[in-house]
Amino acid sequence: MSSSETHWKPTSCQAPDISLLSSDLVGEGIMKKFFHAAESHETKTRALRWGYLRLVDKCTYEYSRGRELLQAFVSSKPSEDRIGIMLHAANHFETCIGSLHRAAKYLEALRRDRTGPKIPHSIAVLRDIGRIRNVRDAIEHTDEDIWKQRISPGDPHVLQVKETGLALRKEEISYQELAKWIQDLHEQATLIAEHGANV
Repeated sequence: MSSSETHWKPTSCQAPDISLLSSDLVGEGIMKKFFHAAESHETKTRALRWGYLRLVDKCTYEYSRGRELLQAFVSSKPSEDRIGIMLHAANHFETCIGSLHRAAKYLEALRRDRTGPKIPHSIAVLRDIGRIRNVRDAIEHTDEDIWKQRISPGDPHVLQVKETGLALRKEEISYQELAKWIQDLHEQATLIAEHGANV
């Protein structure tokens, strides 16, 4: 069995449980604080805040769904449609990474906002944004690589869901890193919501 085949047959799920992190920040009313903020009349700031929370919700949900499917895969029987489960898990993790990168870009823009809260550049999700972008780019460019026949025999055509993390050709991230980045986004969401609020 080749190493690429073993990526599709993890025997355990080592993705951290982030179920304590909400995937409905907008719906739970955290946005209400935003509209009480001193600078909330500024269209760009309001749009950045809204977009940021929506994307944090999205990547949190997609990670949790991907993790659920990975758990379902490792507990399934060989006779079941296991490859289908794994492909669905890959789909959710791909969406998670794309949304995570977008949320991090929004966070960078909020950090530069002159009326916004002080957001440290040293937090992991901003410090590692280059790595996040590299994985996102590998996912996004796979289609073009297929069309232009730049994928060699045996190369993966989709994000690989492994026991300890995700990989696509030369790019790899661990579930521990992914969970930490999402946690960073949540912590900053609270600070951003409370900044300048008159509640």
